Amino acid sequence: MVWKTVVFQEWTGKIEFAEEKLGSGGTNTFLKLIGAGVCFIGVAIATNLISDILTGFAGFFVRG
Repeated sequence: MVWKTVVFQEWTGKIEFAEEKLGSGGTNTFLKLIGAGVCFIGVAIATNLISDILTGFAGFFVRG
């Protein structure tokens, strides 16, 4: 998804929100950001880092 954004853009078409907020080529940039986020979450899950992240995030809402 990060490497071949043109293929994903053919599937989804132009994303108007991304084009408006990120300027020309915004759809490609938006898809690259989504792909990088998916990669980060995948590595976090594979290394069991996601549980620490979610525990810290839940600490904001739950006291104790």
